[in-house]
Amino acid sequence: MPIFRLGDTSARTKNQLNPNLMIFEKIYSENELNSKDIYNFLYNDGYKRKPIPSKITDVDLFMKTLKRLDLVKNNGNIYNITNIGTNFGDSVFKFNLDSNQKDFLKFIGFDLSSYAFLNAFLNMSISKAAGFIELEADYSPFSSLLNQIITSKDIISYEWFKNWMMTSTKSNNKITNNYKNLTLNKYSFRKKPTNFILFKELIDSIYSKNINQFIMVINKFSKTNFKSRDKIYEILRYLICKSCNLKMSYYNKKNLFFKYINSNINTVWQNINLINNFDEYILMIIDEITIDNEYFDINKRWIEDLNLGTFVNKNLHINKNLQIFLLEINKKENFSDNKIGKDIFKYLLDKEFLISFLNNNPILKEKENNSPYELEKCLEVINKYNDYIVNKTINRESFENFIINDLNIDPTIGFPTIIEYFTSLFIWHLLKKNNKIISDIKNSLNTALDSDLKPIRFATGGQPDAQIILENKIYTVETTTLVNSKEMFKNETLSILEHGYLIWDKYQKDIEVLLFSPFMDENFKNLLNSIYNTELEKTKNEGNIYKIIYRNYMDLKLKTFEELIKFKHQVLL
Repeated sequence: MPIFRLGDTSARTKNQLNPNLMIFEKIYSENELNSKDIYNFLYNDGYKRKPIPSKITDVDLFMKTLKRLDLVKNNGNIYNITNIGTNFGDSVFKFNLDSNQKDFLKFIGFDLSSYAFLNAFLNMSISKAAGFIELEADYSPFSSLLNQIITSKDIISYEWFKNWMMTSTKSNNKITNNYKNLTLNKYSFRKKPTNFILFKELIDSIYSKNINQFIMVINKFSKTNFKSRDKIYEILRYLICKSCNLKMSYYNKKNLFFKYINSNINTVWQNINLINNFDEYILMIIDEITIDNEYFDINKRWIEDLNLGTFVNKNLHINKNLQIFLLEINKKENFSDNKIGKDIFKYLLDKEFLISFLNNNPILKEKENNSPYELEKCLEVINKYNDYIVNKTINRESFENFIINDLNIDPTIGFPTIIEYFTSLFIWHLLKKNNKIISDIKNSLNTALDSDLKPIRFATGGQPDAQIILENKIYTVETTTLVNSKEMFKNETLSILEHGYLIWDKYQKDIEVLLFSPFMDENFKNLLNSIYNTELEKTKNEGNIYKIIYRNYMDLKLKTFEELIKFKHQVLL
């Protein structure tokens, strides 16, 4: 039976949104990317631990979600952007948020990228996933999920999620109550499980209605040394616990489980024989095991990344502020119809709606938390990354252990997010030392932050990584982990200028533009300065405006991490 799931268990990183967003950004900027480059990006940016894929399908499995959302398509190992993907990319990477839009996203606990992804998921039909037979052509699993958020008080149970994942689709298998037709495909086994013979003997004893044979099989099960989460053992445990209404968690221990069976063998046998459509029942159990052990976990990570709530003991504690927003728009969107075609992004563009919503749901002014990392710790992070990526004096494992143990950050948010955050925070600390008037961390850093001001996701939304506002000047900070000058020039040149211009246009203050990268040769620096001074008209219609702003109000400083470590505050001069 197909089970609705997001992503794939081959990419079981804690954070699901960040690597998908990063790869999408690469394809969006390049228009196409091959499988090898995709995997290299995933490895180099800290999302994959192995430098070479474990199997040839690794990248295809990872790309499932972006393909289901119709953001990318592929022809063999070449992935291209779709028309829907182009619009999505424009909304995430070129859309400049105003203050009302920022306050709205802050209220519901989203950043621009997670909000755009939620909108994309609402328009994802399960019919797009290979192997699924849709209940209705326009059925939307996420409309169903958001409707449950609206109608639930505080919590959505794990049982609801299991039903959501299982009842979204109909089985492709033809159920035949014929135990002699016992094939791997019949019970959805993609490959022959260990102890499959034991499973066949169990099924045979039940269909033969032979209690003595059943007892002999149970005895074999009790003496077999099963590995953890062995599928055949789990099928037996689920079968007996469910048919006898036993608490699954209590009978996790093998000795307790078989003690119960041996003490209640007649009751167990009787309950099993009361099951109608036994093959279908076993298929349902196999699905439930797959959900419990694998697919719920991957869905859980996506749902938490999107900030629909937080899972505690597998139950979703709903994001209450998101619930307020969904209740507000439900009359128009009607999430209860469980259909695709919903558009929540339009509310971010609706000025009148945002003003009304924020007036009715004012954001409480938060007390600014202290920086979770002081200047010297930020410098240490930059130094460690430089030693890993440039000097090669520490290996990847050492760098990851430092992130986990010293910073208490999950490295699977990605190395670009981490180095972007600590570079911006380091510059903020440098400026704070000599400036009484300075914007706070939340209003300075565009990296998505949690409630402790630690990084979640790299900056998006047509803005620099940070804009640190002083009394008479603004510093914009741009950080790239690209190591190739050609790639840096292609991907960073225009965006740096656009970000600087937008900040100047908003605040009308002189701008210091800081760009940091692992490597930066003189040719790149000269070329970048040249393009800003002489060729802007060729790159943008507004080129003349940009050139005037650049020459009169913007100062560009291009530095490597090595220079930042060595000269510290002098990079600002």
